[in-house]
Amino acid sequence: MIPPLQPRRAQAAGSFGFAYAVTTRRSSRSQVGPRAGLAGLVLAGLILLAGCDGQSQTPPPQPPPPRVTVAPVTRAEINPVFEVVGQTEAVDEVDLRARVQGFLVSRAFDEGDDVRQGELLFGIEKAPYEAAMAAAAASIDQAQAAVARTRKDLERSRILFSRGNVSEKTLDDAVAAERDARAQVAAAEARQQEARLNLGYTDIYAPIDGRIGRAAYSVGNLVGPDSDVLATLVKLDPIYAVFNVSERLYLSYKQGAAAKPAAANGKEAGPPVPRLRLANNQDYPHAGQIAFVDNRVDPMTGTIAVRAIFPNPDKLLVPGIFVTVRLSDREPEPALLIPQAAVQEDQAGRFVLVAKPDNTAEVRRIATGERSGISWQVTDGLAEGELVIYEGIQKVRPGSPISPVVKPVAG
Repeated sequence: MIPPLQPRRAQAAGSFGFAYAVTTRRSSRSQVGPRAGLAGLVLAGLILLAGCDGQSQTPPPQPPPPRVTVAPVTRAEINPVFEVVGQTEAVDEVDLRARVQGFLVSRAFDEGDDVRQGELLFGIEKAPYEAAMAAAAASIDQAQAAVARTRKDLERSRILFSRGNVSEKTLDDAVAAERDARAQVAAAEARQQEARLNLGYTDIYAPIDGRIGRAAYSVGNLVGPDSDVLATLVKLDPIYAVFNVSERLYLSYKQGAAAKPAAANGKEAGPPVPRLRLANNQDYPHAGQIAFVDNRVDPMTGTIAVRAIFPNPDKLLVPGIFVTVRLSDREPEPALLIPQAAVQEDQAGRFVLVAKPDNTAEVRRIATGERSGISWQVTDGLAEGELVIYEGIQKVRPGSPISPVVKPVAG
């Protein structure tokens, strides 16, 4: 028989109450082993639960505020620059064509050469047109001989008519014959002039100074008025840049120019100065001037065509190159500038995140002007010296703390 359990205070009772000890008789086989092991397991589980409860009551450490890069709003004297895409175009471009038919007998240039006005370029066989010229000269001689004969006949008819020896009809016939002979002379002279022109068209000369392109026909080909263009000649200096500006930009310039006071020398402010940036991101060294502004806005695109002319002494530019046309005023004006990377946009418009003095972020709605290099003009919403966030924006929440690092944007 197993004796009853006697409660006693555990030696390491602590806060867990009483443990139970088992008094048994000493014997070779213990009969309380399973119960003692169960009590030990219960005790260990309670200790673990108590430890977990103590840890769950400690809050986790707060992460540090995000590190962001800010730049101050700066004021600078700038030239407002408007950039549009344009394309170069030749001031003069001539398609060389054959005006008479014949075999091409000479080509007096190398493709891609610079040629001068009046220089011989192509030659067409002359023999048929020289023969036509000779035939026209013979026709003139024949017609002039007829004039001499009919004139004498007319003189005799007048004498005989005055004596009553011939009728009035005979005199009229003599007058008509003389006039017809003179008309034949005029017709022969016209044919001679036509033959002379055709003979002259067998030589094709350069009508302007310029650079000639690829020849479409080789020597020996039959060419004529129905043939394609023999070659194209373009004038490279000066050269045009053609582009379109939006009606908003056009109106802004016109209204802005009208509102500007006269310059210090008393003259009115001139048109914007066009400059070019090439496809390799290099600036073209020569400034241009506005040569033409169209008289209407294209209703399909909402733009107006503009053409500027640029000196091209080194023949660097050729027709068809895409360029960035940069339009700027002559007089600089003050403006507030912020980095372009700081400007964001949503359905309500453009905004920036401002670093406040208490190192928290604030959303600020702004109004912008035009871009200036890598900066953007701000016309409303910011004051000089305020700090705007332009790096680490994705880590920032409005009103949350931040760790700003001031780093002005170069350029």
